[in-house]
Amino acid sequence: MPIKDVLWACPICHRIESIGPDGGCAACSAAFSRGAGANIRVTHAGGTDERSVAAWLARLPWADLDGDGRSLPGGIRAPFVQPAQVRQAAGDQPVRRGSDCLGFVEQFGPPIDGELELTDETLAFSLPGGGGWRCSLLDVTAISPASSAIQLKTRGMPAVSVRFPAGSIRLWEQRLQYCVRRAFSRAGQGEITEFQPRVRTQ
Repeated sequence: MPIKDVLWACPICHRIESIGPDGGCAACSAAFSRGAGANIRVTHAGGTDERSVAAWLARLPWADLDGDGRSLPGGIRAPFVQPAQVRQAAGDQPVRRGSDCLGFVEQFGPPIDGELELTDETLAFSLPGGGGWRCSLLDVTAISPASSAIQLKTRGMPAVSVRFPAGSIRLWEQRLQYCVRRAFSRAGQGEITEFQPRVRTQ
């Protein structure tokens, strides 16, 4: 997973989504790179520092918005809007080992550029010329992050794979989980215990 996806904010200046694909922070000019093992190294005005991913994540601006011990990155409430590329599932492809079929994986169509909007109640994808889709958060049945995309399943719609060219997959995973969890709770559908391979409540 790229550093900009792991570190959804700069741990030096705390600016959200300021780390670019090249590993540089656009706000404070800190430079991030891979260190030893799974560590991340940062060179900034104060020198060079190398820490584990968990240690850097602990320095990011989390906030407990509802006083229930569950935090949202950045402490900013919905709505969230960001350019995104969405690919829609177009079928399944078998996974084989020799002559044995081990299962099936979804095949996704070409990427479509648009804008993803997450509110307290809905998730919507809008196209520049009009059109797109909108669904209730209560219809989200799975949130599965991958190395560079998030796969979403909703009732009545094909699965989609979502990328954020200028955003963080990790940040959007947290946003989606937070908002879906709150929507389920408000609707009296129970506490969500897992989001993949499917949303499950207690």
